[in-house]
Amino acid sequence: MVGNTRQFQNSTAKAVTSGDLPRSHNHGAGHSFLSGVVIDHGPKDLLAELFQNADTALRQRGLRLGFSWFDELVSVNKENSDSWRPILPVFNPETSEIKREDGFVVIGRNAAGEAVTTHAFRMFDLGASTLKDEIESQRIFYADPETEIEPGESIQVSAPTAEGVSGSVVFSGAVWFRPDYRQADLLAYIQPLVRGACYGRWGADFVFSFMAPELVRGGVARKGRFPHVEWEVKMTNTPVLRDGVIHAALVFTTGNEQIEHFHEFMETSGKLN
Repeated sequence: MVGNTRQFQNSTAKAVTSGDLPRSHNHGAGHSFLSGVVIDHGPKDLLAELFQNADTALRQRGLRLGFSWFDELVSVNKENSDSWRPILPVFNPETSEIKREDGFVVIGRNAAGEAVTTHAFRMFDLGASTLKDEIESQRIFYADPETEIEPGESIQVSAPTAEGVSGSVVFSGAVWFRPDYRQADLLAYIQPLVRGACYGRWGADFVFSFMAPELVRGGVARKGRFPHVEWEVKMTNTPVLRDGVIHAALVFTTGNEQIEHFHEFMETSGKLN
């Protein structure tokens, strides 16, 4: 496991992959994954080949990934409320100050142009503050927590690593598959693709997310390449579940582990005929 006193250095990236995208609901038209991805960090040859192979594999399975923006993510979330809880405010531009250089959204669509999967990333420089403090204060989620937080809304973190993490971190979330696409094992191709885009853009040394217990038990942390699972992140009356409590795990991965993941993908399922 990663130690509890890890300081992560902030990295400077070039233009944001999604920074040139308009705020629209145009279903990502013209913003394909390969045409929008940027490699500013990491092993460029490895990432370039990974992107090509994984994107090809997904297209062979009838799925096209493209970059979008957070307003379209919110729209897709609302349109699929029967199979998807409301997203965390960290991914909602109406409640969180999302800058173009600090985040991106990937939406996968089928041949009919229907959104069937999503994934989002936000990068934060915590400075000297800790991940635990930023989560519990909800500064990481809301532009103005004092006015945005509802009565009784709180997040408590007892996962030990969160107390020692500071500097640059990336929050990975808003992961959704339409129910009829959940048995296709698409995550094995999507995860290295989007995680590679995250690493290529920021060189992130700490990527984390929250995961419900049933997903951890179902092996999603392993499939999603989060080798570290710590309990817990207690979410009370959050937008994800108003008037309820979610006992989530803090799942995370390090930079070196991500590079190992990319190599492993290329050695196994990444080589296609």
